[in-house]
Amino acid sequence: MTNCYIKPINPVIPIIMIQSLNAIENKTYHLIPAKHEAKIYANARFGIPSQNCVGLGICSIELLSSIYETPAITCNCDNGNCSIQDLGDDRLCFQFLKSDLSSEAQAKHFGNPIFVIEEDYVLPKSITRILGYSKTLKAGGYPIIDEKENYTVFL
Repeated sequence: MTNCYIKPINPVIPIIMIQSLNAIENKTYHLIPAKHEAKIYANARFGIPSQNCVGLGICSIELLSSIYETPAITCNCDNGNCSIQDLGDDRLCFQFLKSDLSSEAQAKHFGNPIFVIEEDYVLPKSITRILGYSKTLKAGGYPIIDEKENYTVFL
């Protein structure tokens, strides 16, 4: 698993409305240091919180002790394990483990070059306590970097 050390030179995050995907397909990336080397491991349930996890976005996040831990799933919604890393400047790097995502979840949430969040999502206290600050993932579209083992999204 690679560390989150890349960001677009001219970030377009968040992309609220996208008229052409050409605006993000040919970005040049450069290395930046992560604010904290430590990663937070979690399980993300995809969907809209107010719609009982139907739709696109982050419905809930559960803290895990490792990227490979099996979460206690209480809903029949798309979900996957991920690592979260603080990049500073109010930006987080989410790396979703491909091997933990169903083919349906991969197609629905990562099948396009944009990760869509339809409704703002406030990170739970279990995550913000580790980060040291509160954070809301804003509704919008975020470029996906498709790597060998992960889908990486900067939020």
